[in-house]
Amino acid sequence: MASIGKLIYTYSTAYLLMNYITFAHIHDMRFKDIPNLTCLQNRIDNLIEQKQLHFFGVAICNLHHFSLINRKVGQERGTALLENYLLGLEEIVTQSSVEWEKGIVASFGADTFAVLFHKSIQPFVVNYLSGAELPVTLENGEKELINIVSRSGMNLNLNEFKNSFEVLDSVSMALNIARRREGVKVIFYDETLKDIMNEDFVTCNVNDDQEAVANDFKRYDLNAMAVVNKENKIVGVITI
Repeated sequence: MASIGKLIYTYSTAYLLMNYITFAHIHDMRFKDIPNLTCLQNRIDNLIEQKQLHFFGVAICNLHHFSLINRKVGQERGTALLENYLLGLEEIVTQSSVEWEKGIVASFGADTFAVLFHKSIQPFVVNYLSGAELPVTLENGEKELINIVSRSGMNLNLNEFKNSFEVLDSVSMALNIARRREGVKVIFYDETLKDIMNEDFVTCNVNDDQEAVANDFKRYDLNAMAVVNKENKIVGVITI
């Protein structure tokens, strides 16, 4: 059976290298200073252990029509633009002088990322995700402001979750809904979403057959699915 390993690599960063390269274990390999999914999971699990997660909100986000921006400015400039966008968001969520209150921005690969933030700065986070203008120098030397908009699944009620997997699954569900609703930028996970969620989270294993994964995307009408390893840890995200 065909492995989905190649598919995972297409839609996310090189998570399979995490066991061999220390840097790759906590960073998206495209960027110098942007953490990855593993780093975010560790932070969430630590906050749960310290009983501090209820002070935070979390969102998984997808850049709206970023492929069109990439086509316009070129792949290299597009990657630099994305990094600057994520660093701008990171500046917002790490502004607290209290260390444990600082949030984190983590890249999932491609144009999908997550943000953990203290609830006190939620309006600033939502405002940034709704539209941020960043300068870029085009190939002809002209400078232009590019407006970057994210669609997000967000959860501000994290009291009941027992681990980072459950937290990220909740916002993945919300993001899937946001991506299907034209004009909607943020969907909040709430009791309505909780009621319709599968008790068994919809995920795929790193060694699952591609056709089976594709069938699950159709069956559950998904735009994104978490990829887990044999320890049931999320190691990547497939988006369509």
